[in-house]
Amino acid sequence: MSENTLLVKIDQFEGPLDLLLYLINKNEIEIYNINITKITTEYLSYIEEMKKLDLNIASEYIVMAATLIKIKSDFMLPKYGDDENIEDPRRPLIERLLEYQKIKKASEVFRNIETEARKLFGRNIDLHLKDYIVEEELSIVDLMNAFTPILKKGLSLTSYRIPSVKKTIGEKIAEITQILKEDGELNISAYLMMLDTMYEVILTFITVLEMTNKHLVKLAQKEQYEDIWVKQY
Repeated sequence: MSENTLLVKIDQFEGPLDLLLYLINKNEIEIYNINITKITTEYLSYIEEMKKLDLNIASEYIVMAATLIKIKSDFMLPKYGDDENIEDPRRPLIERLLEYQKIKKASEVFRNIETEARKLFGRNIDLHLKDYIVEEELSIVDLMNAFTPILKKGLSLTSYRIPSVKKTIGEKIAEITQILKEDGELNISAYLMMLDTMYEVILTFITVLEMTNKHLVKLAQKEQYEDIWVKQY
């Protein structure tokens, strides 16, 4: 591992979970079945190289190193293989990695939405999507799960064209509010499937965020992993 390569890679990581996820993907390891010995060894080698280069190592990286060593020690104890009722010591780390991976994917979609929104609505639009926090029954990540399939679908549609009559956020708020008055709730996935331009998909996303942020609506799921619904307070 060359010093230049190390420096470039470290600069790309947003924290220890990001580094771990990189190592897992690089080694083509399933998150649910992490080879803790291999990952720990590679992780510690990064830490050692950082020390050799006199880099300022954030405390969170050191904490993760200690966590990996502890998991590795627990995993190698004889009692782990003898008793099926003993919890896999990797489980808490796996759960953190899965949650981080979900958030990371959502962040990538945020960036794509912001890029396309600036194309469609103009450079001066003030989005800052990363600053939005949905403090309702569902997280912002759950909302993204409803939009992601439509965004992917948009890549093959004539959806980047701007409609001749462009709706505003205010008009979209009025439209959604009217639907809620009539039906009491709005199935996001079903609603998005009726849209035929990326302009309106992005407009809808921004509008739902805005309405949630202003506590005009709340988000809910009737069952986990099922469709997301917009409801009035």
